Amino acid sequence: MWHGGGRTTLRRNQSTGQKDIPIHWHKMDRGNRQRHLDDQYNMYENMQVNNPTITKIEIYEEAKENLSAKFLKASEMLRTQRRLLMVLVALLILVFIFLIIVTSLVFTYYSLVSTQLKQADDEKSILVAQIESMNRTLDDEKSILLAQIESMNRTLGEQKNDLTFEIKEVKKCIGILGRESTYSPYRFWDLEYMNCLSAS
Repeated sequence: MWHGGGRTTLRRNQSTGQKDIPIHWHKMDRGNRQRHLDDQYNMYENMQVNNPTITKIEIYEEAKENLSAKFLKASEMLRTQRRLLMVLVALLILVFIFLIIVTSLVFTYYSLVSTQLKQADDEKSILVAQIESMNRTLDDEKSILLAQIESMNRTLGEQKNDLTFEIKEVKKCIGILGRESTYSPYRFWDLEYMNCLSAS
């Protein structure tokens, strides 16, 4: 610390906290001055070693380095987690797209199946209607045929009765004619004989 004027230096003993010690450079020779500089340098080194502020700075720098390493590690972990998160998001998007595609395919398949089932039901309804119409037609034709058969049976029965009656009459006439084949003057007065003659 300089006070102007002569070459007098006030040196503060920072280690002990004492007052400034005046140094008169002009009263020292060169050897003493060099020794004093060496002592001051050694004292400055001791001050650097014993100074708590320097120790704190070193601790701060060491802590800063440790924090930097931790920060780098944490940033690396965050970067890794970010990558994993991006991968998960991409996978979720792909799964979502896959679900949309599957849902669309299922809906399309369901629509096609529903359309085919509806067509099958329509065709079934048409076939059932045709079968019912055919059954009704067959029933009508069956009824008509049965009526015709009954009518033919009645007609045949009537014709059978007529033929039976005629056969009986023919047999009767044959018997009468055979009985009256001999000459008899009264045969012309027999009505049955005359009827047989007219019938023949």
